Amino acid sequence: MKKNSFALLLLLIFAGSAYSQYQVIYQPPANRTIQTIASFSNTQNSHTGFYLSLSGNQVSVSPPYWIRFFRNNNTWSSNPHNNFLAGTVCFNGTGGFAFSSTAEIRRSPLDTNFFLTRFDWIACNNFEGGYRNKITRNSGAAFSDVSNVGLYDMDIDRINDSIIYGVGAEFLGPFKFWSTTNRGSNWSSVSLTGSAITIGKLKINPLRRGEIYFSVNQTLYRTTNAGVNYTQLYVFSSVVNQLELDPVDSSIFVLTQNGNVFRSVNAGSNFTQAANVSLSRILFTPENHLRLYGAAQNGLYISTNGGVNWALYFDNFSGSSVVNGIVKYPNDGDTVYASNSTGLYKIWASVIGINQISTEVPSSYSLSQNYPNPFNPETKIRFSIPGKSVAQTFLSVYNVLGKQVAVLVNQNLQPGKYEVNWNAADYPSGVYFYTLKAGDYTETKKMVLMK
Repeated sequence: MKKNSFALLLLLIFAGSAYSQYQVIYQPPANRTIQTIASFSNTQNSHTGFYLSLSGNQVSVSPPYWIRFFRNNNTWSSNPHNNFLAGTVCFNGTGGFAFSSTAEIRRSPLDTNFFLTRFDWIACNNFEGGYRNKITRNSGAAFSDVSNVGLYDMDIDRINDSIIYGVGAEFLGPFKFWSTTNRGSNWSSVSLTGSAITIGKLKINPLRRGEIYFSVNQTLYRTTNAGVNYTQLYVFSSVVNQLELDPVDSSIFVLTQNGNVFRSVNAGSNFTQAANVSLSRILFTPENHLRLYGAAQNGLYISTNGGVNWALYFDNFSGSSVVNGIVKYPNDGDTVYASNSTGLYKIWASVIGINQISTEVPSSYSLSQNYPNPFNPETKIRFSIPGKSVAQTFLSVYNVLGKQVAVLVNQNLQPGKYEVNWNAADYPSGVYFYTLKAGDYTETKKMVLMK
């Protein structure tokens, strides 16, 4: 795929000093109004802000650069709860500490106001590091420390968010498996082999909620009774950096710190390694579990067959091509967000193949019937933009249930005649509808995919 055929919509415009890497970018709950995008931190100058520019809407952002997107009115805001995110004020402890970054966020799938965070900290005076947790039940308006509990990673039950599991070390104490049944008011723990510097990851099986997978450094385990008893599944050559379970078939994905990608389709009895790819993070597409995105040192990768094979998807970033965060919203077509060390980008692939086939200025909008039709797996769609003005143009594909399955065009187009290619290799046979929206014009036509 040609990198210059993708659209870049988001740019972060920085002023003053250099900025640290992104801190958090994560998958928000489905069907929610408030969708949190990312949090940044400026370690060089905590008083310097920057601007987020989104299609002409400029948002002023101040430390610690928490950015939110409101899907109901398509607007952005920033820093809704600065004090909850982080700060630079030292507090009492061995040497005194300041939270330096928001390293993990886990928001309830049921309640967008309820979430947990892990903060990594640095010492204000003496060298010392570690992590702490905070919890809020009203989206950060009020929050509290999770006392005497150290959650390096955690997961909230998607059916009953009173149930939370986690792994980590209480400050300078032993590594433990943690659990709560009352939204974090009280916690139980089981000691595991590991120390204060042990790294652990945890994930609840989305299909069998009593089954929890967790790692302790390089070793992967499974428990069905909150860590009281557990079974060793596999020992990797490097520390587990990310642990994910396929939401449809419970396939296990493990990313290790050396960049290797492993996949198990038999509950961890054995793993196969994805060849020729090195990733630091993966993300499932909410509507299609076979479509995954991967963050890498040289750009954004994609898999369309459940993580078996990967291909470079996009690397045309300003500055560094190192992707350190990705997010995919439900029901958002093929749009995906990715961040590098200096920016947050909105990327979509279906503009590949869009060609201006004539510079003649049409007298009116028009949408032609796709050809061929029926088709397998590719078809072409032609449309015209008249000479009134530059128009924000949307060309989307929907299934028979009215669900948007692809966004073919989402950009400002000059007047002219255009042709777009849609490759439906990843979609099932059936009837689809495509809709052109530009200015006050809307038109829909039907097409048939036959495999």
